[in-house]
Amino acid sequence: MSERNDAALLTKDTCDCSPKYRKLLIVESAENQAAEDAFALINTILDSEDGYTQQSPVPWIAEELPSAYTDMQRGDSGKLMLAHIHSQRANQLLGTSNTLICYVASPVNANILASAAGSIIGGGILVVAVDWKFTASNYFRFLSSRLQSAVASYGGMCVYRLHKKGEHYIRLDPSQGEQALGKNEIDLFRQGLDRANKRARDRVVRASDTQASFVASSVSKLQRGISLEQSIAVLLHARRGRGKSTALALLINEWLSDPERTVLFSAPSRRQAESVLEIVQDVRADWRDRLLFLSLDDLIEKKRRAAIAVTPNQLLVIDEAAAIATSLLQTVNRLSRRLVIATTTEGYEGSGQGFLTRYISQLKDHFDSFYQSELGEAMRWERDDPLEQIVDDCCGLSWRSAEFESDTQPAAEESTTCISRSSSEVVVRKIDAQELVQNPALTRDIHQLLIDA
Repeated sequence: MSERNDAALLTKDTCDCSPKYRKLLIVESAENQAAEDAFALINTILDSEDGYTQQSPVPWIAEELPSAYTDMQRGDSGKLMLAHIHSQRANQLLGTSNTLICYVASPVNANILASAAGSIIGGGILVVAVDWKFTASNYFRFLSSRLQSAVASYGGMCVYRLHKKGEHYIRLDPSQGEQALGKNEIDLFRQGLDRANKRARDRVVRASDTQASFVASSVSKLQRGISLEQSIAVLLHARRGRGKSTALALLINEWLSDPERTVLFSAPSRRQAESVLEIVQDVRADWRDRLLFLSLDDLIEKKRRAAIAVTPNQLLVIDEAAAIATSLLQTVNRLSRRLVIATTTEGYEGSGQGFLTRYISQLKDHFDSFYQSELGEAMRWERDDPLEQIVDDCCGLSWRSAEFESDTQPAAEESTTCISRSSSEVVVRKIDAQELVQNPALTRDIHQLLIDA
């Protein structure tokens, strides 16, 4: 890296953060400059000439790669590696673990923000680049107020709002005044990434008590289904970072401990299946002979043509089911008499409580026996890592319906202007984004429908 970039960040040593916590770096810049400023920041953090070695390509969620990166690649003068993920395909992050991600928000999409943050390993970094032309949007105004609260509580520990001014990155923290990001902070970012990379590299799987209980209980039920000639479905759901994929891998390993058993495994994409397959591959040398990964479309087609034999000892495992089209999931129930299906239970657009509500009834109707389990303990990051709470608040994912529909709490006055609860008459009126920004109680009630519906 050039001498100019070294000077851009390493100016003041005022950091009190811990490398064990994940970091959220919001880079706010002038029009069309946010992506370039975020790239320069990442390039400084991952500066190989300053003694840091990049372990894997950085997922870059955006419409396109930054021009500085494409120029660097053409000149073959840089070693920074990016893996481009188009914004419309950001759901590929589900089920993956990453140490550093950059999301170019144009504008901010709450679902992408939550998905990206949820895939960051403890100690890792999420960089969000925002052009100022989008900061006037109603959602960013809402998000900004939440971020300011987070900066006040956790600034210098895991949340930074930054603006590139000349050669420096200035922290937008009103309580601290104008301060440039310092050398100690960059060093601690690197220490956190080292921790995250080590965590990702050490694939020694130590099951939590909850994971071990799920595996033992599920295998026992599936075995009983074989002996009783009954169809069995097991549903595993969890929030991001709870070790759901690890639990599936452990279950597959246990199932394959009997040499007569086989597994069909499917997920929305191969990328989302990698974490499960890597764990199985590390533990079981003969996995290729008895574990077959197929996309759900291929699986359905092969089953239709009888290209895959159905046997009593065959187990069908499907991960990240909420990202799969509902029409395909209805077909899944007919593919196997022994089904284990897992999904992430947060977010919007098919995820969350709504998915469970719709699909559980289908499973109960189709299978002789149905069981469900939930993983609650965070495994991907430290238990006291505050970033999950911060992102939940920014995206509204912590707004559970029970908090606002309890009979013991009066309905917010603002909400009753939309639908009258005191009479049989239903009043419908249009609500614009500006009103939602100004009316938090109404925003919570409506937003919760996106998660629970």
